[in-house]
Amino acid sequence: ATFAGDVNLATANSKLGIGKTASSGWELDIETSSGNANARLKATATNQGARLEMDSHSGDASNITFSSSGTSKAQIESNVGSSNLIFKTGGTTSALTIDSSQIATFAGRVGIDSGGYTQQQLHVGDLGTLLLSHGTDTVGEYAGIFMRAEGGEENGMLRTKGLIAFERTNAWGVGTMKFCMNG
Repeated sequence: ATFAGDVNLATANSKLGIGKTASSGWELDIETSSGNANARLKATATNQGARLEMDSHSGDASNITFSSSGTSKAQIESNVGSSNLIFKTGGTTSALTIDSSQIATFAGRVGIDSGGYTQQQLHVGDLGTLLLSHGTDTVGEYAGIFMRAEGGEENGMLRTKGLIAFERTNAWGVGTMKFCMNG
């Protein structure tokens, strides 16, 4: 069918099926028995973009679910109540959460160029280098690794027991390497 102007499905529980009869639970249901099922949003006007907005009730979440034969394989979820963005794998297992303060929390190990063999909580592979750098060129600033062998405090710097640091003491990045223990 061809339509001119607006098309409204304004009755309660209206559903639209494209390539099939609309299924219960889906207001828009697109299916094809050959080839890919494609949907496109395209803006052709100058300086205009295509947008997809998912607007959930304040007590729920918005999800993009990636499935295979009806089985959820991965999800991207926006939790409306907490403003978190959650990436899920294996169906519904949280793998990465980014909160409203842009703090990223990984549920498992983090591998950087580790060739898929991440052996520790943080595994830097291939070149085996890690650069810690301070954002200013001020004498007295440092870059370092703090250590403690306990958990439970919200403030991760509280009761640190070890530090390996490089402190800038002069121009051109000249400084001293420090190994500190017991606070």
